[in-house]
Formats: sequence, C-alpha cells, structure tokens
Amino acid sequence: MPGKTSGSTHDGRGIVNPDNNFANYTTTDNVICSAQYKNGDGNDAIIGTHDLWILEESGDDASHEDTIQDSSANNLYTLLKAHGTAQIGIAMD
Repeated sequence: MPGKTSGSTHDGRGIVNPDNNFANYTTTDNVICSAQYKNGDGNDAIIGTHDLWILEESGDDASHEDTIQDSSANNLYTLLKAHGTAQIGIAMD
C-alpha cells in the first residue's frame, strides 16, 4: 500500500500596512494541501492552515527583530531579516 503523500503548501505572507493611516500588519495563513484527494479539476485538497510562520514582505518598512502585536498588545510574530535570504516572521507564544 503506497504511503500517504502531501501536496503543495501556500506560504502565508505578512506586510506592514502601506497606508500611513493604519499602524497594523496584515497577514495571510499558510495553506496546507494533500495530493491524496483531488477535486474534479485535479487540484489537491486543502487540509488545513497554520500561523506558525509567515514570509515577511515589508522590505525596508520593517526591521530585524521587530515585534508584531495585535490590537490588544499581544505579541504575534518576531521578524527575522538577514541579508538576501528569506525574511520571515516566527509566531510567538
């Protein structure tokens, strides 16, 4: 019996709101798919989402080790930026 396979994932992304009237950080979820089941169009089934990390896409508008908080001042992410490598935000507890 073949093993279960996982399909593609779609990385969540985050960016400092470009509208200066708002000091928030907008994000999307990471979407996890499975190739074990497909819909009628042949697309992998979505099996869940997670918010353990995001790709950070703010460029110079955010800095290494910036903390992203929600409107109640709860810490959500720490941004990690280094040279030309992938810039990410790691979820905080």
